[in-house]
Amino acid sequence: MIEVIHDCAEHARQPLVRGMFADRKRLFIDLYGWDLPASEGRYEVDQYDTADTLYIIVANEAGEHDASIRLMPTTVPHMLADIFPHLCPTGVPVGPDIWESSRLCLPQRHGAEGRRVAIRRKPPCGGGEGAVLRVLV
Repeated sequence: MIEVIHDCAEHARQPLVRGMFADRKRLFIDLYGWDLPASEGRYEVDQYDTADTLYIIVANEAGEHDASIRLMPTTVPHMLADIFPHLCPTGVPVGPDIWESSRLCLPQRHGAEGRRVAIRRKPPCGGGEGAVLRVLV
């Protein structure tokens, strides 16, 4: 099942959202060693997880986080403009129809093959959000 969540603060207590942030912490902080904040020592949440953020989350049959990606409108502060503008020599793309994707999270528990590949190939459950997930994953 694919869930599209806007404004995670509104859904912060939802197990699916907590699972996503916990998996992000295990992947980006614990495994990759990125120097990022860890809320309550359990969740990877940064300054770009705001009311403007859109999350596309793949949930398994039990409703638990299987994969996710974060989308930010470029009309508000976002990582590419704030931290990585040097990656855009002709200027950071900005506009109401341009979104930044980050924090693609495919948890290690799925293994490098098998389950992770199945998640990437999972048929979309919705319209555009499923298409976005298939393109980005």
